[in-house]
Amino acid sequence: MTKIKSSEHFIQFLESKARNHDFFHHYTNMKTLDLILKNKTLKFTRGNSEQLNDWHEARLKGAPNVWRKTYIACFSCEGSKNNKDKTSNRDSIDYNSENMAMWGLYGLPSNEAIRISLQGDDMKLFIKICKNNQDKKDKFIFTDGIINEKNAISSDNIDFIDLTDVFYLKSSNQDINTPIQKHINTVLDFENNNLFDLFQENDFTGFVKNYAWNYEKESRIILRLKEPIENENLFIRIPENIISSFKIVLGPNFHKCEFNESLDNQNDCILNNLIRKFRKFGINDCRRSIFDGLVHFKSENY
Repeated sequence: MTKIKSSEHFIQFLESKARNHDFFHHYTNMKTLDLILKNKTLKFTRGNSEQLNDWHEARLKGAPNVWRKTYIACFSCEGSKNNKDKTSNRDSIDYNSENMAMWGLYGLPSNEAIRISLQGDDMKLFIKICKNNQDKKDKFIFTDGIINEKNAISSDNIDFIDLTDVFYLKSSNQDINTPIQKHINTVLDFENNNLFDLFQENDFTGFVKNYAWNYEKESRIILRLKEPIENENLFIRIPENIISSFKIVLGPNFHKCEFNESLDNQNDCILNNLIRKFRKFGINDCRRSIFDGLVHFKSENY
């Protein structure tokens, strides 16, 4: 059991957990991936934006004045080197870890759904590069996806950028039992038993969500500014060596080839074309979902 004595200790705990994950997955669509590859930027969304599907977090967790300065990029995590029950190799994705709820929520439209995966060490390298850029006052955050000097955010307005796990909490103010975190495989003991009130404090903004979202197993990159700006989105430059480490999975209902039966063409032309396309960016790992052709998303048919 880990005893939490302060908000600083709690946040340090979540950040240390995030650094130990084997993989980070971002479920999205082909259009978004094309923009990432073209512009070499990753989009962050302000935490109180209605672009996000979880409005509960910004309205009932953390502080409104802090949300105005907080931007997030979300991932679903996989594995941990601290998990004693773990048997998979940290150098290879457990493809059985595909999350069907994440495909359904974020892989839209389903015929263009893709998952971008980063190995844990590559994610840590990306965060390190961002922090080094901040320390050197380099311009690496922009108000537009296209890197341009006039769109750059001054490093003097960056409070911090870091990788963290999300803590899931039930909403009731009567919920004073010690939470068991399935996501981070740890039991936490808080000195303050009134967790509902505790997590409304400024320090926890961006670190706590309702337990209904725990299936996402979310880790996120949090970017906090010192002073708010009006933009709902910010974009961080991604180095080419990070992009080349991407591992791509096509969603269960991703576009299929229109085979010419008279030519007996049974090659997966779409997958092969994408493999060739991604190789131009140094990406050498692209495949279809293990659930390819085996999922019916009702939301797109009714």
